[in-house]
Amino acid sequence: MNIQTRAAEMASSLAGRVGQGTHSLDERLLMCSDGVEVLQVKFHPGSVRDNHILLLTSDNTLRLYQIEDEVINLGVFPVGDKPMAKVPCSRITFLGALGEIAVDFDFGHPEINHNSKNDMKHKKEESSFKSLVKIHDPLNESNTIIGIHRPEKERKKNEKIRERENYSNFNWPVYILSGDFIITTINIPLYENAGSCIVSSPLPALPCSLLQCDKRACSIICLNSTPQVICIGSTNGEILQGVVVPIEEDEIEEDANSKRISLPDTSKPDREIYFFEAVDIELGLATTLPQQEEGYTCPIFLHKDESRCDRFFATHSAGIHTITVGCMEDLQNFGISENNNSRDIFSISSTPEYLVCTKTTTTKTCNPVIGFSVCYNPNSLIALLANGSLISLALITTTILPKLENLTLKTDETTTSPIKEMLKVPFEHFIRNLLKKAESQPIMKLSSHDEHSLKECHELIQKTAQVFKEKLKYQTIVMDEIEKRSKALQVCSDYQLEELENMHREKCLLQENAEALAEKYEDIREKQEMLLKRSAKVLVLLSLKKEDLSDAEKEYLIKLKKVREKLDKSESIIDKLIIKKNYQETQMRSWKNQQQKKSNIISDKHKDTIKENLMASSTRINDMVEQIKLMKDQLLLK
Repeated sequence: MNIQTRAAEMASSLAGRVGQGTHSLDERLLMCSDGVEVLQVKFHPGSVRDNHILLLTSDNTLRLYQIEDEVINLGVFPVGDKPMAKVPCSRITFLGALGEIAVDFDFGHPEINHNSKNDMKHKKEESSFKSLVKIHDPLNESNTIIGIHRPEKERKKNEKIRERENYSNFNWPVYILSGDFIITTINIPLYENAGSCIVSSPLPALPCSLLQCDKRACSIICLNSTPQVICIGSTNGEILQGVVVPIEEDEIEEDANSKRISLPDTSKPDREIYFFEAVDIELGLATTLPQQEEGYTCPIFLHKDESRCDRFFATHSAGIHTITVGCMEDLQNFGISENNNSRDIFSISSTPEYLVCTKTTTTKTCNPVIGFSVCYNPNSLIALLANGSLISLALITTTILPKLENLTLKTDETTTSPIKEMLKVPFEHFIRNLLKKAESQPIMKLSSHDEHSLKECHELIQKTAQVFKEKLKYQTIVMDEIEKRSKALQVCSDYQLEELENMHREKCLLQENAEALAEKYEDIREKQEMLLKRSAKVLVLLSLKKEDLSDAEKEYLIKLKKVREKLDKSESIIDKLIIKKNYQETQMRSWKNQQQKKSNIISDKHKDTIKENLMASSTRINDMVEQIKLMKDQLLLK
């Protein structure tokens, strides 16, 4: 088996030239073993450099390979019993006939690996001890520790380990589908020891009525949605859609006790699948002519659309279908919202659309699809048919308009607007729902080896014309709705323009009224100030004519009496000082006379001292007299 590496594609794209690198995976096993066939091959999404490939073979085994310079088999993981005996005269094994062989797998959302952090710390400690060596120095008789110079290969290996540290913290669960609709999971680590990988017990599937014994599963995909949505294709043209729901530990223990089964912790299922819808697709374009084959069955292969989480593709021997999951938006909103609403989130059904038809119900031969891929930017699908023709179809990427409540301001609940009621549902959704009612006519790519009668061709043309008539009918309905919406919006816009003109007039009137009111306010304020002054004067005159004194006047009189008492005291003190001064002057005159009569004379120093004392006392007396005069002037006393 040859695999083209993604690294070679990237290198060739960077170099601006076309290049290709191929590797053979277990060439000896696949060529020498008759009973081993490749059922599915996928790149591991947790690979750092996109060089890990997971392979599912018909012997109920998963094989993990790493592709760099050479192919390295990292592990072989059995997912069930190995088929041994075959049905006589057939290549089908008994397990395959019973549907107990894994037919497909897909990777789910990454989950946090809680055990990887401790393992990484332990590896770091071991690597740090290995890089240090103790050496004995005979001259100094001492031991020194030096680091080992690592070779280039080991350094590159350590760089790769550092790159993988972040990826090793996640587990990528692998959902494995068996032919009898049994789904199991297994966690295969890329950068750790993968010897202890254990397949879980079958995941509980509800309701059981959808999983009938006459059906055979053939493919499984995990859509890029939250919560995880799983789609399973069966050979009779039915596609089951289910959501993965986690199981609490209490429920697991109760289930094990009720069934009296003791399961190891690693094999207990921690999730269950609730199938909410079964979509039937048409395996061949139906006509009114008698069918050549009753109950036509063929394997259906499912493919994801990475640009949209609510759409996937189904390829089979009769052509290509695209399926749109109608409840995906409600399901994601339900998972994000905190309030668990009781409304039915699975009310909107899925819509299949027949894109390419390679077989009719009246023909025996078919032109199956042998290759399919989805390209992006721009989105388109490419399909290779068995007759060598290549089909390329452009995919419409619908953009959902934002909801109205995210664009408008919140208003009262009582207020209702006709525009808000009209735009409550986006017009794009309304038109899309109308167009979904019309059947789609697939592109006809029938086999050239089968001869078609004129009646059959006429039937196909009539059916195509009828489909186009139905489409034209719905197109006219859509045109009428668009015209109605445009007229309604035109009326609303005219009404809003009139309202804007009225608001402009009201604004001018309000501005004029505001200016007039401002002038009146200024006049009234001036008059009010004048009246306040006149009222103050009137109050003063009334207080003068009033016989009874007010409280403020009484307090003022008490203060005046106290001041009068202080002045009387100060006057008495001043009188005493004046008397004392006069007495001292008389004493001084008498003393001077006596001193003159005496023969001895006073010294100059004594004279200066006496003069200074007298001058100081006279200045104090003068200051006190001036203070008394000032107080009398203030109190209007004579």
